[in-house]
Amino acid sequence: MNRSNMRISFVYLYIAVVLLVSWAIEGMSYYTGGYQSTVENIIYVMITPAVIALCFQIWAYKKSLWGEVLSIVKNCNAKAILFAIFYPLLFIGALSIISLFCGIGSVSPTSFSSFMQSLYMFPLYFLLDFPVFWGEEYGWRGFLLKHFTSSMGKFKATILVGLVWALYHIPLVFLLAKSTGIGNPMAVSLVQAVTAFFFSFAFSHAYYLSGALLPVVLLHWVWNMLNPAFLGNIYTNKQGIITGDIFFQNGEGIMGLVLSLLMAMAIGWHFIKSDKSSRAYRDA
Repeated sequence: MNRSNMRISFVYLYIAVVLLVSWAIEGMSYYTGGYQSTVENIIYVMITPAVIALCFQIWAYKKSLWGEVLSIVKNCNAKAILFAIFYPLLFIGALSIISLFCGIGSVSPTSFSSFMQSLYMFPLYFLLDFPVFWGEEYGWRGFLLKHFTSSMGKFKATILVGLVWALYHIPLVFLLAKSTGIGNPMAVSLVQAVTAFFFSFAFSHAYYLSGALLPVVLLHWVWNMLNPAFLGNIYTNKQGIITGDIFFQNGEGIMGLVLSLLMAMAIGWHFIKSDKSSRAYRDA
């Protein structure tokens, strides 16, 4: 086996280990402590990709821990930061407007007032939440996407990472939906997984804009703060500012699936053109 194939083999081993460990944490949490224990242990599920990725980087790829830490901000640029902020803002804003315009949802003044009063705390929340969201993004984009891209290009790499990300979410969403009664657990988990797959194109784009992890972590955090705040929480079945059928209107529900599909098609086409240009350059 040549060195390149060996490196990719380690990546597939990484996928197997991360999924098995994550699923084990979710399963044990649910069957030993029920819904509350599962929610409390989500933090351990989220940091699993990074912890295992760091082990692989040091053991299999002989990377330095300090070098991997620096990848958080290395080559970061304003374009990537702006995309990380405005993509989820526009996405959630579009779904909110559609929901209101179609009469699917209605505004909760109390929830809106509470949200506005908490805005000044968002910088502190980001600093406190950063290690947890970095835990996912270092594993998926900083390790997995990076290795796949070097061997197969942006489009195929994003598809593979998206599939893994979708599989990673399915058991957790299924167990939470089973507890909260938000809908048919299988349907909820499958829709959320497919939406995550499509949404991974935006995450890849945020990473490719600079190669730094900070924009991707910021995108993930903004999404996780604003999507449940406005469109309800699909994990806990709690209403947001726009009250209505959470499973239907949520960014990780039916409406989110449709919009994320359209965005994935647009971003995916950009990746395909970029990959063709890269191949033409290498062949020249």
